[in-house]
Amino acid sequence: MTQAKKKIILLTTGLILTICLMAFFGVYALTILKNSTFNVGVKYEPEYLVKVEMGIDGANGGTVNQNIEENEYVEIFNSLNPVSNGMYIQSMSNDTIHINSQTLTPIGENGEVHFKITSLENETSGKDLKCVIDCGSSTVDSGKLVINTPTILTIATGINATSGTPTSSSLGMIKINLKFSEFLLDLKYLSKHDKTGLYFGEASKIETNSIPGTTFYVSDIDGLLKLSALVGQVNTTTTGYDSKYDSNYGYNNSEGPAVPFSEATIQMLNNIDCENGDDKNNFSKKFIPIGNSSTNSFQGTFDGNDKTITGLYVNQSTINAGLFGYILNAEIKNLTMQNCKVVSTDYYVGNVVGYANSSFLFNCIVEDAEISGDCYVGGIVGCGYEMEIEIVNKTNKVYINGTNYVAGFVGGCEYFCTITIGNVDNLGNIFGNSYIAGIVGWCDKTSISVDNFVNSVDINGFSYVGGLFGYCQNMNVNVFNSSNIGNISIENNYVGGIIGYRYMGTTLITNCYINGEITFSYSKYVGGVIGFTSNSETTIINCYNCSNLLSSDAGEYVGGIVGHSSGTVTVANCYNLGETNSGRESDGGIVGVIYSGSFGIYNCYYLNTQSFSPIGMGSSLSDSYFGVFDKNQTISLKQGVLPVELGSSLNLINLLNAWIEDKKEIYGNLKNWKQDENNVNNGYPVFMEN
Repeated sequence: MTQAKKKIILLTTGLILTICLMAFFGVYALTILKNSTFNVGVKYEPEYLVKVEMGIDGANGGTVNQNIEENEYVEIFNSLNPVSNGMYIQSMSNDTIHINSQTLTPIGENGEVHFKITSLENETSGKDLKCVIDCGSSTVDSGKLVINTPTILTIATGINATSGTPTSSSLGMIKINLKFSEFLLDLKYLSKHDKTGLYFGEASKIETNSIPGTTFYVSDIDGLLKLSALVGQVNTTTTGYDSKYDSNYGYNNSEGPAVPFSEATIQMLNNIDCENGDDKNNFSKKFIPIGNSSTNSFQGTFDGNDKTITGLYVNQSTINAGLFGYILNAEIKNLTMQNCKVVSTDYYVGNVVGYANSSFLFNCIVEDAEISGDCYVGGIVGCGYEMEIEIVNKTNKVYINGTNYVAGFVGGCEYFCTITIGNVDNLGNIFGNSYIAGIVGWCDKTSISVDNFVNSVDINGFSYVGGLFGYCQNMNVNVFNSSNIGNISIENNYVGGIIGYRYMGTTLITNCYINGEITFSYSKYVGGVIGFTSNSETTIINCYNCSNLLSSDAGEYVGGIVGHSSGTVTVANCYNLGETNSGRESDGGIVGVIYSGSFGIYNCYYLNTQSFSPIGMGSSLSDSYFGVFDKNQTISLKQGVLPVELGSSLNLINLLNAWIEDKKEIYGNLKNWKQDENNVNNGYPVFMEN
């Protein structure tokens, strides 16, 4: 007899037995999963499908183990009264099906397997259905079934022992196709680790030398706690969280070894709630930062996967505070931190990273966070060295309190950093002493490019304060199409709507405006755009300042655009509406003092509501032309003669647009001006959006 005939006979016999059992007991269910060997950490896309059908109630049955071939289906029928340790349809509504399985409770020592629903079809109505799978005490979101073994899944059918007869269903047949997609190394299921590797159950081990290139996952606070313990070589069992998955090992890694996850990837599977509620004043469950020093640092990739961590609470008296305390040669990306609180009485404090060494951050943002520390305190990063950070199309909202080097994004960039920001709004309040700003408080030997940035943060400081940057030296700064509309208050020297202090390097600021009050006491070097610039090449083109520069005592070297200037400075096609009440001879409608170097002012004007001159102190400029305008926007030149190419009109908006037309081949994308029809700028010219 051939093997094919034997197989047919066996299949026929099995079918007859099945029919007999169904007639005697009702409808039964069996289980499935192909018995496979898993190479952990590698994603699979095989075609193992399971079909679950909603039919009539099952009868007294047993457990059946079966391996299935590729693309084979096995039917699991509903049971209203399951035996213990069974899988059954728990409930159904018009658009949702709940599957319950008591045997499928996730157990860390055996790892985790996920299924994804590829289709949901109601054969009666044709409607798509949601699927919720309840595994013991946990609920898995639609499309994922968690099982407790990577080899064989056994599902026992239920019984209707009371009636002994099947119960008909009026809901029709429901088909749910579950496709096995990947074996996930969720860190919350890590059972132990040693110098040889990480263990996801005794049968699933990641060798130490295999960690580079492996993808691990975090799905809740337990995964983050395990990551913190592994990287920082710390004990996270005393943080107020209860271990849900691993009572044998907990999260005590104080004796090591540390696991830096070098060249590995950690990916968030879903949003993570740190279980602290909404009121930051009542946060109690403390998180220990992931990594705490250059020795115990995170060195892999953390992919937030566009997910959100909510309610993180860090409170410590040591350096390197944040979700990550210290990262080295790492990448953190696509992460939102929401309603978090990070507190330290020491240095290097940030909501996302305390200290970033030779690392890259992309689209990490903070929503409604409180951060406080001593020095190097940032909304996203406390301090960076050879760090690159890029943020686009986001909103950042922070409330920060620190001493020195305090800012909405990065407290301080020590050396050789690159910062790129585009289409970002910055909200909140910042309090500090020196080197305080909306983006970066202090930076040296850094490259900065900002485009379409709106800073609404109110800033309070003592010295070296800027709407965007507090102190910049030995570097290139480019700011385009941006604005500072937050209020700035300072008690001492060096404050500007964009930059407080600028020393050495090149600066280009175009298409920007400032519209928030700048208040100061007895302060020197106050500018609507830049407070102080020295030994640098600075160009400010097509900008305007609406901020009043108001002193509670008396100021010195106060300018509508620039407070103090030395080096090579060009200010062109700008105007100033702001007033000052400091009353010093060093006040200027455009520049407070030209101390030395080369300075050119071209087609710049200020509102003539006070008696001060365009330049407070300094020599006259032979090749410049500038003047004042009245409330009718009529120009009166104070120095120079209008170039012929600007025409003969002495109207402010006409002169501004004529200059752009003449210089567009030199300076590129300069915004044209239009009348303030909506009275957002008291009727004075505003930018025409391109």
